[in-house]
Amino acid sequence: MDDIRILIVIVIYKQAVGESRSYNLFNSLKQDILIIDNSPESGNKTAINSVDYISFPDNPGLSKAYNVAAEYAKKNGYDWILLADQDTRFDDDIIDKLKKASRRHPDIKLFCPFIVAGDKLMSPVPLNNYFTKLENIGFIEETWLDIRKTAIINSGMFINVNAFLKAGGYNEDVFLDYSDFNFLVRFGKLYNKAICIDSVAHQEFSNQVQTISQKLNRFKLFCQSVRHFESRTFFDKTMINALVIKRLASLIFHCKSTRPLSIYLKNYIL
Repeated sequence: MDDIRILIVIVIYKQAVGESRSYNLFNSLKQDILIIDNSPESGNKTAINSVDYISFPDNPGLSKAYNVAAEYAKKNGYDWILLADQDTRFDDDIIDKLKKASRRHPDIKLFCPFIVAGDKLMSPVPLNNYFTKLENIGFIEETWLDIRKTAIINSGMFINVNAFLKAGGYNEDVFLDYSDFNFLVRFGKLYNKAICIDSVAHQEFSNQVQTISQKLNRFKLFCQSVRHFESRTFFDKTMINALVIKRLASLIFHCKSTRPLSIYLKNYIL
């Protein structure tokens, strides 16, 4: 009998469950799945076979979804949760590899795969004063990580449920951008080591913003989320501010408008 109970947590937004890459994979592997639907209109549950389906039409964000999922997992006797974006394409053997890794390293409470976007590695990558960049793909082998110095994105995080809750879960005010990094700030205070397993997942971006209006709205959400980031030190807070200013300047340049400055003032400063 398998002694490790895993709950797959898939957050979807404006997508039918059956169109989710991650749902289709884990459903075919007969894994227990919790769907959290942040779409403004529910009804995407048609023809799915998941452990449960929770609808949040007011879209409170990723952090709320993950906290609800962890509480659900604890209540229903799961040991681990695996977070998955709707568009992430995981290897078929990722569950087997995660189970084996967690057995080999019982003291480690967070694992992840390599996440690739196109031909670049996007996670895990070194965290340089809260700035990150895609890197060239190196050797795909089990790698020890220092959580305090590493950027690990939400999708693919394999987290021990008790450790998740002990660390305080996600900061629900940091609801979108940097929700993963803020979680790692909390988690790293108690558990500073993680392991990246020898598995590769591919991140698809089906909802890339293109229009000026979409970019401005995305920047508004970015400001609203990042303004609540829990900085460790004054220097950390300064670097977060620098990150926002950098994005602001880039958006002003591309939009040829001062509208991003107004968004920044109303949603980050005031």
